Amino acid sequence: MRVILLLVALSQAAAFILPRSPLSVHRGSPLAAALYAKTKFKNFEEMLEKFEEPLLVDFYATWCGPCQLMSKELVTVGSTMSGQVKVAKVDTDKYPNLGDKYDVEGLPTCILFKGGKPVHRMIGLLKADQIKAEIAPFL
Repeated sequence: MRVILLLVALSQAAAFILPRSPLSVHRGSPLAAALYAKTKFKNFEEMLEKFEEPLLVDFYATWCGPCQLMSKELVTVGSTMSGQVKVAKVDTDKYPNLGDKYDVEGLPTCILFKGGKPVHRMIGLLKADQIKAEIAPFL
């Protein structure tokens, strides 16, 4: 089973990292290089438009403990809801403009996008079952 979890790494040529495994690895390690593939988009909006299924975006920071715990829960959501929803992560320290644009005031914040528009917001650490229950009415 392939888990799709998008780790957003926007730059001039926006690159989105797609982990092939739910393993937690340091992004600079050789193991990470073997597990991750990149897909490029011009910007965040293009990514939102690209996917037909809803996109659950986790706004996080690397220094945030609850955000790290939430990542594991999102891998579970991504694997158990494959085909229904895709999961993406945006580092708000690297891309504060996206956090500002979507009024992210606390971390972690997850926003479900459908048709490129935000339809539901969750703030704080949630378990996978809670996340699935929250987003189910919007799928």
